[in-house]
This record gives sequence, C-alpha cells and structure tokens, in this order.
Amino acid sequence: MKRLTVLLSLGLGLGLMAAPSAFAQGRCDAAARQRGTQLFEARCAICHSADHKAGHQFGPNLAGVLGRPVGKVKGFEFSKPMGDAGGAWDAASLQAFLEAPSVVYPGTAMAFGGMAAADERAAVACFLSGRK
Repeated sequence: MKRLTVLLSLGLGLGLMAAPSAFAQGRCDAAARQRGTQLFEARCAICHSADHKAGHQFGPNLAGVLGRPVGKVKGFEFSKPMGDAGGAWDAASLQAFLEAPSVVYPGTAMAFGGMAAADERAAVACFLSGRK
C-alpha cells in the first residue's frame, strides 16, 4: 500500500494523474466548447467549415452535422463508404469517427488519421453541437 501511495503521489506531483476535464465526462459547457473551437481550428478547419453561411471546402461543411444523416448533405459528394453508411450523426458516432475514421468507414476519402484523446474528441463534438 505504501508503494501505491508513493506512486500516486509522484504521479500527481508530475501532473500525470490530472482529474478528467468536464468535456471528457460528457458535459458540454463553455470551457469544453472553447477547447473544441481551438481543436477544430487547429485540426479540422483546413478541410471543413462549421459556419452555416459558408459552403463546403475540401470536406463537407460541418455546421448542423449532429442529427444529420451520415454521408448526406446537399452540395457535397461523399465517398461511397460514407454515402452508403446510413444512420445519423450523434455525439457518440462522431467521436468514434474522429478517433479512427478509416476504421469506422473503411475506404473513406477522409485522410485524417484520427484524434487519440477522448477529451479532445468530446470537445470537438461539443463545439459542433453548437453550430447549427
């Protein structure tokens, strides 16, 4: 037990055991939305817009993506795996896709390798949930 206490104390002292953030726990608050905005701009905006007034870029516009049918949006032609997918985007399916796009939809044209950190995926989903 002493060994565990020492290891936990050491981990806390080094910042390795930080408490999960609010958005990692599924809450979409102002801090999560701000983090999601930053992540979207850094990792997604090169190919996607999330402004409902903007058009599509290399990838589809993601404003209003939550609740939208997977692989379907007016004015954008999706790869066959995405177009044939069925279902609708929700926070869970979006986060799974962001983790490993080519695993969720093998053959997708999306060249993004994925976002490993669950809290980052949740933050991006939070950001997109506010983009109508």
